Amino acid sequence: MNVPINTKGDYTTQDREIQKLWEYQRTYLKRAFWPKVWYNYVLKSKTVASNSGSVCTRCGKPRIVVDTYEEKVETSTVTYTITACSDPECQKLVEKVLGEEKRKRGVIKEEQEKRELLRKQSIADKKRALTA
Repeated sequence: MNVPINTKGDYTTQDREIQKLWEYQRTYLKRAFWPKVWYNYVLKSKTVASNSGSVCTRCGKPRIVVDTYEEKVETSTVTYTITACSDPECQKLVEKVLGEEKRKRGVIKEEQEKRELLRKQSIADKKRALTA
């Protein structure tokens, strides 16, 4: 990123100003920009490396791997990892909330299946009425 040098060796004032500008930009980038990039890179990479596992959604503590197992799905292998919060009391509360959500989803699914069955029955009744 050097400014083209005048081959005759006689710099004009404008050439000197351009050279000073390039030098200032180069030193400014080295001083101001790159340290921040390096700092963020090092800081984030260490943070990601230290927290490579999951974190509890409730308390923010690191989760512990309880079980891992693999399952074949067509041509690929899927690895499942079951984790739990490192705080047993927090894990009990998380399991309680997840159980309640699972129950609600089950109720919603049952209602959906009932509605689907009623819809199919009404369609079948209309077809029978038209053919009769």
